[in-house]
Amino acid sequence: MELILQNIGIINNATIKIKGLTVICGNNNSGKSTVGKALYATIESLSNLEEKIHDELIMNYRRTISSISRLLDLESVAKYVDFDRMQEVLQKDLSPLLHTSLGYRRLLEYVDVVELFINLKEIVDFITPQTLLDFSIKQKNGLPKKFSVFLDNYNENRDRAMSVLEEMNKYYFDKDLQGFAERSVASLFNVEFNGQVYPINLKSKEKKSTVLITKNGEMGSHFTLIEKKGLSANVMDSKLFLHNAIYVEDPYVLDKITDDNLPLMYRYGNRLDYSHSAKLNRLLLKRETNSIIEQSINRDRYDDIINKISDIIPGVLTIRESGMYYEEPEKEPLKVQNLATGSKMFSIIKNLLEKGEINFDTMLILDEPEAHLHPAWQNVFAEVIVLLVKELGTNILLTTHSPNFLMALEAYSKKYELLEKANYYMAKHNDSKYMVDYICVNGRISEIYSSFALPLVEVKKIKDE
Repeated sequence: MELILQNIGIINNATIKIKGLTVICGNNNSGKSTVGKALYATIESLSNLEEKIHDELIMNYRRTISSISRLLDLESVAKYVDFDRMQEVLQKDLSPLLHTSLGYRRLLEYVDVVELFINLKEIVDFITPQTLLDFSIKQKNGLPKKFSVFLDNYNENRDRAMSVLEEMNKYYFDKDLQGFAERSVASLFNVEFNGQVYPINLKSKEKKSTVLITKNGEMGSHFTLIEKKGLSANVMDSKLFLHNAIYVEDPYVLDKITDDNLPLMYRYGNRLDYSHSAKLNRLLLKRETNSIIEQSINRDRYDDIINKISDIIPGVLTIRESGMYYEEPEKEPLKVQNLATGSKMFSIIKNLLEKGEINFDTMLILDEPEAHLHPAWQNVFAEVIVLLVKELGTNILLTTHSPNFLMALEAYSKKYELLEKANYYMAKHNDSKYMVDYICVNGRISEIYSSFALPLVEVKKIKDE
C-alpha cells in the first residue's frame, strides 16, 4: 500500500510505499518521526470504530449514572424507602442510583449499553415523589421532616436528571459512524502532533493537510485535516488495509510502569486513550488471552524469531503486584527499571510477539530502534525485523541514523530473499529549504551511506589538521 502525506509537520509532499519493510533515513528535524506518527494515527483512529463507540458510551453512561445519582440523592432517604421492594416491582436493578461506586469492570461486562441506558431512563421516569411515598417505610411518628423536605425538592432534581438523559439520548440511539470517525481522526492527530499538524513554516489562510492510503490503485483511507480554531477532519474514505498499528519509540516505556500506577493500569487501563504510548502500555500489561490452538499456531510461526531474541535476553517480562519485572530461570527477578536499555527494546518485541500482537495484520512502527544497541546487537535486531516480515507477513516502518544497522537490514533482506519487500527512503529539503520531500532510493542506497559518511569525513579532516 502507499501512504501519501501533504502538508503534515515538516513534510511537503511524500508518497511512502508500505510493503514489508520500509526504512526511512534523513537528518534530524527532517520529518522521519512524522511519517510514523501520521501512519499510526490514521490506522488507530479509524480501526474498530464500533468497539470504540461502545467504550465511549460505557464511559459516558458511567458518568451519567454518577451525575444523576448526585442529583436524585436517593441514598440520603434509603432508610425511609423500601428500595428492595421497589426493585422487585419494577424488576430493574436500582443499585446504580443507590451506590455511586459502581465499578468500571462491572459496566464492561454488559454487552448492550443501549439497554443499560433505556433501563436508566425508565427507572428515573418511574421514581416520582408519589412512588417514593408508596414505597415508604411506615414511621411511628408519621412522615419525617427530612423526608418531607426531600420530596418537596425532588421533582425539580428529577426534571434536571431527565434533561441530562435527553441530552445523551441521541448518542445512544443514533450511531453516527461518519461523525465519530472524523472526531476520532482529529482527536488522535491532535494528540500525536501536539496540536500542530499543519507546517508552521507555511503561511496560508486555509491550513489544510491531507492523508491518503491506497493499495494497487484501490482507495483506502482518505481525509483532510483543517486547523481553524482547533483541528477538525473531513473523512472521505475510511477503509483500512491493516487494522492494528503499534508504535515503539521509547524503550523506557517499561520504566513508567511503576509500583504506584501498576494496579490501576493493570486492572482498568485508559481504554479511551488511543495515543501510541497508552496503547503500548495496555499491550505490555495485557494478559495472554489466546486459545491453546492460537498459541500453538503463533509458536510455529515465530519460534525461530523468539529463539534469536532469547539468545540475547533469555528472560521474560512478568507482572507482579509491585511492578513489572524481567525474570530469568534460577535468577532473582530484576525490576525493569534496572534492565539495560538495549535489553528493553528486545524485551518489548518479545513480549508483543508472545501475546500474538505482531502478525500479518500489524503495522509495526519503530523509531530509531537501534539507538541503544551495540553494533553486534543491531545486527541481531535487524535479522529479527527481517524475519518478522518474512515469517509473519508483518509490515514494518522504521527510521534509523545508523549505517551499521542499515547495512544489516540490507544484508538480511538479501539473505532471506526479501529484497522485493524492502523499500528505502531519504528525506531531502525542497526549494523552500523549510520543507522536505521523501525520495525512494531503492537501487541507489549509496546516497544514504554518503550522507552518513560526510560527518565522519569532516571530523577526520579536523583530527588530521
